[in-house]
Amino acid sequence: KFFEEIDAFRKKITLTTADSQETVKKNNEEAVKLMEKLSGLENLIKDQIERATGFSLFQSFQKRQESIAGSKMFWVYALGFLVAVSLGLTYYVIHTTTTFDNVFYMKLSFSLPLIFAITFCVVQYSRERRLEEEYAFRANISISLNPYQELVSKLIDKAVPGEREKFTGFLIESVNKVFTSPTDKVFDSPHK
Repeated sequence: KFFEEIDAFRKKITLTTADSQETVKKNNEEAVKLMEKLSGLENLIKDQIERATGFSLFQSFQKRQESIAGSKMFWVYALGFLVAVSLGLTYYVIHTTTTFDNVFYMKLSFSLPLIFAITFCVVQYSRERRLEEEYAFRANISISLNPYQELVSKLIDKAVPGEREKFTGFLIESVNKVFTSPTDKVFDSPHK
């Protein structure tokens, strides 16, 4: 009877061992599947964050571009007003003066501030127009930087050190273009 009980316990232990091994194998397979799913989700989150970052840069550049477009119109209206005043002053000088004396030259000197104001409005308009274009360009770069980086990384062989250096240089240069101030290009000109 004692040996029969031992044999029964051995059978139970063998069955329990087989069941536990099957359960461990099943759990390991499930864990591998969950790890793969987790890795996929992490990559998806990373892609979404990169897109969101690119889109937020795009939106901030676009907002700045739109605000510059609005202020640019102020200079257009100011320029139109000043040209109208200048034409009115010219008409006044021509019709009120018949001789070229000191009064004529005094009236003519009134146009000097107008000429300066017109020049200032033209310069400001051109600067803001260039800033608007610069922000539009940066908005386009910010939205396409990640896909372009992926395309370039697929085209080069990273095992070759020279190509890796070119790729790294490209990335650094592209990021620098996006994150440097556009006003440096617009306001630092040889024609100050």
